[in-house]
Parts: sequence; C-alpha cells; structure tokens
Amino acid sequence: MRTPDQAKRLDILRDMVGLLAIFVCVAAVGVAFAQPWMPQPDMAGPALDRYVPAMDADSRLTGVYDPAGVLVGWNSQNVVLLPSLRGLTYDLKPALGAAVLARYAPLDGSKTGDATSWLRSIQLSEVRHRFMDMNGTITTTLTVYVREARGLFLIGIHTIETATDVVFDPPILAYPPDLGPDKSWQSDGVIVGATGYRSESRVVAAGPRKTEAGEFDDCLRIESTLTLLSSPPIETRSAEWLCAGAGVIETEEHDASGALIRRYLPNPSTAQFPPAALLVNGAQQAPATAPATAPDLWRLAVFARANLTGVEIESTIPPVWLPIDPPIVLAAAYNGDLLAFSAVTETGHLVWRFHTGGSIFSPPAFDPARGRIYFGATDKRLYALDVRGLYLWSFAVGDNVATRPAVAGDIVLFGSEDRHVYALNADTGALLWQAETGAAVVSSPAIAGDLALIGSDDGAVYAYDIATGALNWDYAADGAIEAPIVVAGDVAYAASNAGALVALEAASGAERWVTRIGAGVRYAPAKGDGFVVVVDEAGRLTSLAADDGRRLWQDPAHRYSGAPLVVGQSILAIDEGGTFRLFDQAGRQVRHWATSERVGIAETGNRYDFIYGPTVGGGAIWAVNAKAILWRLGP
Repeated sequence: MRTPDQAKRLDILRDMVGLLAIFVCVAAVGVAFAQPWMPQPDMAGPALDRYVPAMDADSRLTGVYDPAGVLVGWNSQNVVLLPSLRGLTYDLKPALGAAVLARYAPLDGSKTGDATSWLRSIQLSEVRHRFMDMNGTITTTLTVYVREARGLFLIGIHTIETATDVVFDPPILAYPPDLGPDKSWQSDGVIVGATGYRSESRVVAAGPRKTEAGEFDDCLRIESTLTLLSSPPIETRSAEWLCAGAGVIETEEHDASGALIRRYLPNPSTAQFPPAALLVNGAQQAPATAPATAPDLWRLAVFARANLTGVEIESTIPPVWLPIDPPIVLAAAYNGDLLAFSAVTETGHLVWRFHTGGSIFSPPAFDPARGRIYFGATDKRLYALDVRGLYLWSFAVGDNVATRPAVAGDIVLFGSEDRHVYALNADTGALLWQAETGAAVVSSPAIAGDLALIGSDDGAVYAYDIATGALNWDYAADGAIEAPIVVAGDVAYAASNAGALVALEAASGAERWVTRIGAGVRYAPAKGDGFVVVVDEAGRLTSLAADDGRRLWQDPAHRYSGAPLVVGQSILAIDEGGTFRLFDQAGRQVRHWATSERVGIAETGNRYDFIYGPTVGGGAIWAVNAKAILWRLGP
C-alpha cells in the first residue's frame, strides 16, 4: 500500500510524465558560450561532445506546438555549468545534491579515494526551464545532469511552483559516450518515493536536417520511451534531432500509441506572448517614485541578498526596481546570474534567476512597451529577457558590454569595450547600425530627442541619429568618459575621468560650461531643480549650479562612494562607512541612517561601502553594498 506522500508524488508524475520523457532527451545543449574558467573534467568522449556539447549559459527559446501546428506555449532554457563542490553545497536543491553525492561521493566507503577526486571527475549542470502557456502561467523546473566517462546522466528534476523533486535511482542514462548511428541504450531503476521506471532509447536515423534553426549536415534522430512501472504502467514516447555542434534542435512528444502530442521547435514567434502586467498610475506607485512621506518616517532594512552561492562575491550592479505587477527588484553578483526579487513585501524572495556566461556590469534597461529588459555581460553579449525571466534573444559583440542600454521606441542602443556603439531591433535583436569610436565604450547612453548621446574612453561625447546611426555631433572632453551621460531637458551632462563636469546643448553639442571637480568622476551626476550633484573618485560630494556650473557646496566631513541621488528637493548619498545621508539643497544634513546599526560585522566583513550608490522606485530607495546585501529605505 502506498503512503499518502507516495500517492501524491505518483499523481504528480502522472501529470508530468510527458515532460519527463522530454527531459530525458533535452540534455544536449549548445551555442558557443564555453568559458575557460569553468571546470573541464574528462568528457565521456568525442562522440558525445560532438552531438551534446556542454556549454555554460546556453540559452534558447523554444515554441511548444500542438499536433495541428498551433503554438500553445513557450519554453525558455538556460544552462548553468556548476563547479561540482560549490554546486552540491549551495546551488542545487537539497534532494538533487544528495542524489549526486550518493552516486559519486558516498559516505559508506563504497568508493575508494577522497570525495573531492570523484567530484572532479564529473561535470555537473543545471538546466533551468521556464514554461509559459498562452495564459501567461509559468512553470519553472530545474533539471540536473552529470557528464562523466559512462555518458550523460539525468539525476532528477525540481519543480519550483510545487516544491517537488523527482529523483532517479540510479540516474537515467540520457546519452552514452559512443553516441552514433544504430546505437541503443536503456536504464532501469526507481523514482525515489514513487515507483519504478524504465527508459529506452535508440538512434533510428542519421544525416542532414533542415529546421528553423538552420541547416545541419550531421544529425541523429533518437527515439525514446519512458515507462513508469506503476499499476497500471504509464508509457510515453519522445523523438528528437541532435545535430553536431548544436545539440537538440527539435523534439516531439508522443503518447503510448505513437500519436503526436506536442512538438518543441526553435525560433518561435513571440508576438502572441501574453502581455506582462504593469503597474499603472493611481493607487500603485509610478516607476520612478521616491518615498512620498517625510524622512522622519523612513527606516532602513535589509531587503534581500544577491549572493546565493555561499562563496564571498560582490554585487556588480545597483538595484533596479521594475513597475510590473507584482513589482520586482533586479540585482546581480559576480557569478553571472541576474536575480529578480519580489518587491511586494519589505523582505524580498527570489522570483527567477537567469545565468550568463560572464559577469553583469550593466544595470538592465526596462522596456515597458514590450515588458522586456535588456542588459549586457562580460561574455560579450547583450541579452533580452521577458520581465518574467524568459530568454528571448542575445546579440554577440567583440568585447564586454558594460553599458546600460537605452530604449528608444523599437531600438535598443548600447556600447561595448570593442569601441563600438550598437543599435538593435528591440523585437528581434537584429543589428540596425553600428558606429566606431576611438576607444572602449563603458559609458551608458542617454536619449535626447532623436539623438543617442554616449561617451567613450577616447575622451569624446558622441551624438548619433537614433534611426540611422549618422553622427550628428561630437564633443572632445579632457579625459575618458566612463560615467553615464545624463540628459535633463535640453542639457546633457558628461563627467570625465580627468575630473571635469561639462554641460552641453543636447541638440548641438555646444558647451554651456565646464567645472573642474578635482578628482575623476566615474559615477552619473544627479540633476535637481537648479543644481547638479556629483561624487568624485576622492569621495567628495559636490553640488553645482545647473545654470553656470559654479560650486554651491561640498561636504568635507565624509567620503562617499557610488552615484548620488536627488530625492524631491533633497540629495541622498552613501558614505564609505555605509551611512545613508540626506541633505537639503543648501548642503545641510537632514537625516542619516547607518547600515552598521542593522547588521553586524559577521555579515558584512566590516565592509559597508556601497560602490554604486542608491536608486529609486516604487516609493522606496534601494541600494546594495559590497557584500551583495540589498537594502530598502522608505516608509
């Protein structure tokens, strides 16, 4: 007799049995995102590597179609190659991590040698899937595979929404090491806590294949059957095409009789995406609103932690609040994941995460017309995601992308350290135009009417026609421009590493004024009503008159880090001791909030510095310190 837990798990398996068969055969991942710092154990062999390339950050969007060819949903896939020890300790769900340990580093002495050596002989990967149906309902699954000398094995699956685990004992052999024509293989075992299983696969065809993903000369068609040995047995079938260097290019799901149930095909249309719910004016907060109450009512609290690995890593971007319903806050750390935390409550929980092949140094740009976000990474790509965490497309450039993109209608603009400025179609990621500057571009662009303004390390500010890429004007500064360009009305403000802030006519590039700050400025200036404030590399907070650049005041008592923020008619900056300080326009301190009073040295490592400065959104102020702790300041 089954226990209630076993019966519940079997019911879940019955509901997802078709997807289980698909998971058995979608472990092949491709696209050249391999990173040299990822662990490189001995692979199972050249045949498996040929058809099932293991690539970190492989991301793709697949359309799900019914037997009539009608699109019924989408599957976003995002692959993470995990260092085995850290992955088992921090990254994997406990049940799946325990299953890997039980097989490759058991504590019962059944394997000779130390556990570390065994774990170094495997490649651990997690495939993150987000399925969205036509109603916008999302199901998130984390599928764990191990690649080793005997082939590629499916360890198990975790479903986020139901908090359920499906663990195979022993793991299912997804692909053997000598994968090729006429090959067949099978696995038998149990699904822990539920029932037995049998998985059978064989290669039934080999040759070229033409799909929406392109034309491939060397492909294998694999047919698989997964049987749950319940009473009565439940059987489902699947078929896939694996192509050399690309992995799985299409998949089919069949019932026990062989009738087609679903097809998974590449390059689906996103025109039918259910629109993301956005916050509107009224009772809900508008995107850029700061706290509307008096500062006396604000309080500072820990909101979330951007470091989920347990390894000490720093944050790489300032928090970004997005006006979706429910709202989220985006954050990132050096491990390359973009994290989305729910901002409904004062303590955020993780909603979704997306993995890149590098680190993210550009805050995402939000596109409310499409419900999308765009951001770059050090894997030399600009990414487009739906705000619900589904991968849409990416665009490869020649070097790191460290600028925050700018969205102008149907166009996304950004710069790269490959010296170029790019304009892409916001829907497809297709290149519209590119322009070359004289050095790396890490400054974030700003939109001024029909122009995109951006700085370069060659010491110039460039103004490009957004539609054509034609250079409208350029301005030669006296040092590299790395700080974001800020446009307020008809004036553009550009700060240089040589320590100058310049005000330019946005339409013509004509110089209005230049003021020497002293030390270099790498953070965005903040524009208020009649004033501009900056923080320089010496940590000085300086306020200048917006009309002529004359110095109004400077705070000599503290050293600051990160960009300042204008909140109403006040100025907020965070000093290097981690204290939020609020000033009036005359430079008088109004209030302060110390992070050191809210978390101890054990959590911060005595590092309270906020290297990016505060941001604003949803009626609160947000910031992240060097230890990747996210803070919320507000009522």
